[in-house]
Amino acid sequence: MLFSTIVAGKSAPSKIADITVPAGFKKLMEVKGDLDEDGIAELVVVFDTPKKVELGTERQLWIYKQNGSAWKFWHKSIGPVLSSEHGGMMGDPFLSVAIEHGCIVVYHSGGDADKWQYAHRYRYQNNNWYLIGAHITWGRQCLQLCVYDYNLSTGKVKASINTQKCDDNNEKELSSKDDDFTLIRNRSRPMLMDGINVGENEVKLPGNRESFYF
Repeated sequence: MLFSTIVAGKSAPSKIADITVPAGFKKLMEVKGDLDEDGIAELVVVFDTPKKVELGTERQLWIYKQNGSAWKFWHKSIGPVLSSEHGGMMGDPFLSVAIEHGCIVVYHSGGDADKWQYAHRYRYQNNNWYLIGAHITWGRQCLQLCVYDYNLSTGKVKASINTQKCDDNNEKELSSKDDDFTLIRNRSRPMLMDGINVGENEVKLPGNRESFYF
């Protein structure tokens, strides 16, 4: 697994009632941590819903704040968690959700011959939730492996592209070439977490390099 393990907030409550799961929903995962820098942990829950969409069932991300001995609903987001069949032949694309350095991080993986992994990082700022970073791994064995780290706050993209050539059976690597580079994109309009289309946002690269999507 390329991704880090879940890191929960240090101020998670010890005695607080469980949330009520909406009718027909299924809780996939939850994690606690401080998201608004007030020293008090919030709760992030990923639900699978009964709503049918183009690729399986819709997922929703709900955020709760502490209210005494209970959780109070704060925010619902549709978009940051891919639907249940979005992973192609790899199946369910959702891997995990984490709270890291005050941000919500959602991890996905999937693909067919070409495999991909995503980590999208969202932060609460200016009274809303925004995408501030995306880490993308994409490639196919004995062809090409691409890793992109995109900081949307600064516009900086760090890329590593490894092109491979193997024998006719794709069992033995014959040659390998690395293309590592960094570029700064013009900062565009901040992207909201709500309604984001994960994996469908294009970044064009200079020269003859192919675009990548986050």
